[in-house]
Amino acid sequence: MKLKVSAYDPQLHAISLVQDKTGKVKHVFLTDQEAALFGEQWAKSNQQPRMKAVLKAAGIKRHVRFHELRHTFVRLAVSLVAAVASPGSSLRI
Repeated sequence: MKLKVSAYDPQLHAISLVQDKTGKVKHVFLTDQEAALFGEQWAKSNQQPRMKAVLKAAGIKRHVRFHELRHTFVRLAVSLVAAVASPGSSLRI
């Protein structure tokens, strides 16, 4: 599954995810706060200075690509959902 800028609908505050094999579409609706993160599409020249500033502020000295952060975010989000969904979890939403 590839996520492209065109998958985001600013009118609906939703991302349309299309499964590669079946073509089935799933819509993920965002809160106003989440939708505000999308703003305008960045060029690579916009990403690099911002990433350097964020890495410096976080005290991270090694080079980290934006793509790596996406994988980290997804892994952490899936772990949280699994923790909330498991029986006996102390996390309740």
